[in-house]
Amino acid sequence: MNTPQPVPAISVVIPVYNTGKYLRKCLDSIVSQTMKDMEIICVNDGSTDDSPAILREYADRDPRFRVISQENRGLSTTRNAGMDAARGNYLYFIDSDDFLDAGALERLYAQAVKDDLDMLFFDSEVFFENKALAESCKAQKFRYQRGQDYVGIWEGAEYFRAQIENGKYTEVVNMMLSRRAFLEEHHLRFLNPFPHEDNLFHFECLLLARRVSHAGASYYHYRLRENSQVTTPLSERNVAGCLFNVDHMLRAVQGRSFSPEAEAAIRRYILGQWNWGIWQRSDALPMEALQRMTEAPDIYNRILASLYLKVYPLKAECAQAKAECARMRAEHAQMKQEQQALSDENGRRRRELCGLRGELGALRASRSFRIGRAVTWLPRKVRGGVRCWQAHGLIYTLKRGWHKIRKKCFQ
Repeated sequence: MNTPQPVPAISVVIPVYNTGKYLRKCLDSIVSQTMKDMEIICVNDGSTDDSPAILREYADRDPRFRVISQENRGLSTTRNAGMDAARGNYLYFIDSDDFLDAGALERLYAQAVKDDLDMLFFDSEVFFENKALAESCKAQKFRYQRGQDYVGIWEGAEYFRAQIENGKYTEVVNMMLSRRAFLEEHHLRFLNPFPHEDNLFHFECLLLARRVSHAGASYYHYRLRENSQVTTPLSERNVAGCLFNVDHMLRAVQGRSFSPEAEAAIRRYILGQWNWGIWQRSDALPMEALQRMTEAPDIYNRILASLYLKVYPLKAECAQAKAECARMRAEHAQMKQEQQALSDENGRRRRELCGLRGELGALRASRSFRIGRAVTWLPRKVRGGVRCWQAHGLIYTLKRGWHKIRKKCFQ
């Protein structure tokens, strides 16, 4: 007769694929946890390096280890295999190239049990494998720190809303402790066979959770390295993964009711996923790659690819509109240059006019000019009088002459 095994407090699930270079650091961080009541489930996803040997070594030393081996099937299937084998009250995922603070699981479990939580979140420190990555990916340094302590107990949808509104929402499953009964009750599993599988799973879990909280500490250490999902160039699989997420997120919220604020946050997030996966990534893939996606044997993938292709005419219109805006900006800049040139020319002519006026004033104030005016006074008056007589007659000329003499004498 088999004796029932005690249920561990936590099941730690570690998917492993060709990470032998980093695996010992990860496993040591779990073995050294002050929380001892746990099972450690390592799922080897068809590794071809020394990862299987390292896993056997740790399993031989520590009875809490359970190693599951399978052919390479991808991260979603690997995590699901670990979830299916898990028996703990709470479930925790860690990637095999990262590590965890020694007291993290004990503190997280104590808070989760005390507050009867479905999910408990925490933050992460990012460290870079080399200086080149630290420089090229420096924007990732604080990506997994929420920057605010979301104290108290929240309904999942409202916690989601608060983080979306603050721009601090992160979809990484390594930064959460989940009640296994909650995951089983709602049949929550990783569905996306493409990259970005965390996004959908995290989204569905959070919107179904009744009691969640945030530990307000960075317990996780996220390694940013070469050939990881963050640093690998975009591919057809990235696009397919984003499309898959958007489709299933819409299905997950269909027919459900949320507060107006949470509903607005959900809509904003799904639209953001569409924008991130379609508009911002479309330039990275040539049309030939999209055509290949439509030839995939899976009809669902073909539908998604066709949906993507339908976006391209709209993108072409946007590109045309952007080109027109660029042309108008160039014309506006040219007009500003011409206006500035005219203004400069006007200023130059004003300065020239001021100079001429100054020269004229100096000339009039000169002694030779005054002598010349005095010498030519009588001839100028006689010539003026003759012209006036010819134009207006003798009487008018005499009256005008008398008027000027009187004005001159009595001023």
